[in-house]
Amino acid sequence: MHGLRSAYDLPCNNHDVCYQTCVPVAGLSAAQIDEAWRLAFHRCNEEQRSEAQEVCRTAYPNAICPSSPSLACVAAGGCTKYLQERATCFANAGVVFKILEAYGFKRFSERQSDYCAG
Repeated sequence: MHGLRSAYDLPCNNHDVCYQTCVPVAGLSAAQIDEAWRLAFHRCNEEQRSEAQEVCRTAYPNAICPSSPSLACVAAGGCTKYLQERATCFANAGVVFKILEAYGFKRFSERQSDYCAG
């Protein structure tokens, strides 16, 4: 989670590729196309959230700080800091997911329409 490149880069990069992958819609009605796009859109967002949460589980494997702190706890600056960073990591994964779900479909469907359905 620290350094010049965040471990979050991978879920974000995979999400970009997912959004850029054309959903097969040949021969479908407008309503069926919309439904296919919505399903793909939600799948992309769910996959990113899952990958981001996995980043958090890998970076912060302990849900509680053990009585003899792990190297991860010590490296993170102690139990309190470790637990705060862990909670923030998971919270960020949830916030990004909620923002995408709330505001991303317009952009996703525009991309599908502009580059795929033509």
